[in-house]
Amino acid sequence: MIETAATLLTPFAAYLICEAVHCSGVLAVVCAGLMVRQSSRRSFSEATRLHATAVWESVVFVITGLSFIFIGLEMREVVQNLATGEQFLSDSLGATAILFVTIAVRLVWVFPAAWLPRFLSNRLRQKDPSPPWKHLLLIGWTGMRGVVSLAAALALPADFPFRTLILFVVFVVILGTLVVQGVSLPWIVRVLQLGGGGRSQSEQELDARLTLLACANIYLDEKTVRGVNRDEIEYLRSYFRSHADSWLMRLNLEDESILGHQSSLCHKAFSGVLAAQRHRLHELFRESIIEEALVQKLEREIDMEESRIKSIANAP
Repeated sequence: MIETAATLLTPFAAYLICEAVHCSGVLAVVCAGLMVRQSSRRSFSEATRLHATAVWESVVFVITGLSFIFIGLEMREVVQNLATGEQFLSDSLGATAILFVTIAVRLVWVFPAAWLPRFLSNRLRQKDPSPPWKHLLLIGWTGMRGVVSLAAALALPADFPFRTLILFVVFVVILGTLVVQGVSLPWIVRVLQLGGGGRSQSEQELDARLTLLACANIYLDEKTVRGVNRDEIEYLRSYFRSHADSWLMRLNLEDESILGHQSSLCHKAFSGVLAAQRHRLHELFRESIIEEALVQKLEREIDMEESRIKSIANAP
């Protein structure tokens, strides 16, 4: 809980420090988030990552909702403060022009950003060839603006010159990119004929789990032989093999040839068993047979298993 609280306080610390030296506090928060995310594997334990992920999912949901509520609350005041008549029309046309410039700049920037490093580095070009122009065009078109742009605008002091006009422009850019680019994105995918390509999620998961199994075998062969007898090595190898086999069997449930009426009944029965286990677990707690900490631990395992089976049942 202390480490999770530290992750919640880190953005405030980054913001205050950068504001004190007259730098962008909003960009500092973005950079701090990227750095914490990058180092979480080394800095945090598995318990902290599970706990922090659950907390941050709720925090991000609330903050995102509040951000768009702020748009509505601020928008009315912004429109009232702007001049009416021809001046308001001029401001609206200027904001619309900035919207299209924002979209165009991203489209123009994506191509040299992808091609130039590979042109300059033969090693990078061999390791990661340049993507097709259609893919780059799609990446350029997905440059929707949102919370970060809004936060940067709202962070301006109340007496900042043209603050009201800046907020109005940001609102137009956010709304325009979300509507224009977001609504047209499926059409762009169809026009570029990019649908249906790539590997499915189940294929990617299959490759990843087989790779992890191979990694476990290599580690057991090369790293842990010293000080561990062969029987224990074989036990660990069989454990990881059986664990991978169980996941492969679960992945097979996503095969279209297996999904059907019987599979749906199986999923429903599985969920029913988990519900009965959860009910019995709470009965044991009410009868004072087990304590609350154990109830929370076992119920979390049941919830994770139920979430897994529901994701398989709802897979496309």
